[in-house]
Amino acid sequence: MTSTQIYVASGNPSTLIAQTRARPKPAKTIAAAMSDGKIKDLWTRPKLMKIAAAGVQLIVSDACRGLVESAAEVLPDAQWQRCVVHFYRNVFSLVPSGKVRDIAKMLKAIHAQESRKAAAEKMATVIVELRAMKLTKAAELLEESGHETLTYYGFPDSHWIKLRTNNPLE
Repeated sequence: MTSTQIYVASGNPSTLIAQTRARPKPAKTIAAAMSDGKIKDLWTRPKLMKIAAAGVQLIVSDACRGLVESAAEVLPDAQWQRCVVHFYRNVFSLVPSGKVRDIAKMLKAIHAQESRKAAAEKMATVIVELRAMKLTKAAELLEESGHETLTYYGFPDSHWIKLRTNNPLE
């Protein structure tokens, strides 16, 4: 079975890499693009346009607003998944360093659930726990944006581990 994965790294310059993977063979890069301008420029590269035309179902990235907006414009049928690893880092930046390990366990428990419904319920519990720990900003971020990390639950569970993050090493 061959699948195409698109990884995006925002920043300056922005980078977009598309790879195919036919298990058990290693991934093969089929397109790569960099842009010093707007991230939307990445989507206009010929090979990437061909991939987009083939039917991209899911985009996994950090919460770069320009990326999310341009992807929605260029790939209106694709769903967006916020990278779980990037989201964890965003939450960790709002908690004291001595509590990061405990918070990591709480966040991982959300994404270890067997369904989106169970994950959402666990998220609600974690939000309450964060508030009880006086970690209001972390609780607010999880409440406002945590749902963005649950999109992968709409795909077959055999793919979940790879769809949660845009880091191919995770």
